[in-house]
Amino acid sequence: MCLVTVPQLSDLPNLAEDGTFKMYEIGPAPSELAQKVRTFSFSDDQRTDVDTFLSIGSSPDDAPPIPRGHGPRYDPETGERILPVDLRDDPEIDTPQAIPMATPVLGYSTGAAAPEVVAAIAWWQMPWRLVSGMNLFAVGFVFLAHLLVEGILAIPGANFLLSPFVLFLVPLIMAHYCNTMEDFGANHRDRVPVMFRNGSVGEDLFRPVFYIFVSALIAFAPLIATLIIAAKYPFNGDGVLANAFFWLGLVTYPAVIFTGLNSGAMENLTPRRILSVVRVAPMRYLWAATAFVAAMVAYILALQHYTVAPASALARAAGPVKLSGFFTDFGIAVALQVAAIYLMHLAAAWMGLIYQSHYEKFNWVLQRHEKAVRTDTNAKLADMRRSGDPRVRPVKQAPAAPPPPRAVLPIEPTSPSARVAP
Repeated sequence: MCLVTVPQLSDLPNLAEDGTFKMYEIGPAPSELAQKVRTFSFSDDQRTDVDTFLSIGSSPDDAPPIPRGHGPRYDPETGERILPVDLRDDPEIDTPQAIPMATPVLGYSTGAAAPEVVAAIAWWQMPWRLVSGMNLFAVGFVFLAHLLVEGILAIPGANFLLSPFVLFLVPLIMAHYCNTMEDFGANHRDRVPVMFRNGSVGEDLFRPVFYIFVSALIAFAPLIATLIIAAKYPFNGDGVLANAFFWLGLVTYPAVIFTGLNSGAMENLTPRRILSVVRVAPMRYLWAATAFVAAMVAYILALQHYTVAPASALARAAGPVKLSGFFTDFGIAVALQVAAIYLMHLAAAWMGLIYQSHYEKFNWVLQRHEKAVRTDTNAKLADMRRSGDPRVRPVKQAPAAPPPPRAVLPIEPTSPSARVAP
């Protein structure tokens, strides 16, 4: 059984005698220049500069306008022809600045200085805002993540089985601090984000971790160079110099990672552009850097009070004295972790509030659109016409086509009484 398509009567003109469809020859396609002339009503001008244009002695505006491809238009309901409406020349509005809708509203367009931006939260309110509302909820989840990592590393044998989970959780905690700085900064938010902010592995995990390591290489580059040189060519005072570069790297590290996260461009990770963050708000940056250094010290001290327990530690930890010492060290480590978590969130929030108040003053590139001035031939000719240069003729407007004359039909009388006597 087969399906048969039966042609309709309207298909008969398109069918040949043998029942096949008639094929028509395709005409030649119009050239690109003809298509452009028909669409835009002008051809390409190959002259390159103003001098060449003025040396010819004539303007393409003198040529008669090329008619467009469509004829007159008529209203579909009344049948009247649609004619263009002439705009009245109002002498009171001579400049675009007098029209409210034509006034530029963007700062980079007018060149005016941007107004001072006030942050949503004052920097001195941040210490107690972190321990209230949704901020305390988000910070509490970070503390639970720390407690889970410490418990896995402290339980004998569990660290070997759950090490992949720890390797994922530790970078996630580090990325959370960067996301907090970015949310308070470039995202202009007023609360701490939850861990794994939007669930994006690239934006919420890989990108912050990448900037963490890149910023560490930049901030501690003098320390790394000193250690490499001192290992090959020892010199007096290498330890003092290394310690100085270590503390200098800790102080400048918040500015480096802050610039990388909020500027969104690797071009800004230069010393001059990084130091512009410190120069704009030195005292507020000093408070943020102090909180960051204190958090790092608390983290280091916490690591000294608990160690990774191997599987063989299960037999050695059977005594009550060793167990009490273990829980004492574990409690101290947890207390130091709480202080470190709070101080790290405080430093990240303070850095973000600096962005909200002073981001227009940072010496960063690729942050705003700068209007480019046209320098081509058409722009130069337009400027010369506006200035009234006699060498350039003004643009002539094509005269509007007159409306077609209406035909008057004679009225024939329909009855003898309607005839008019001579």
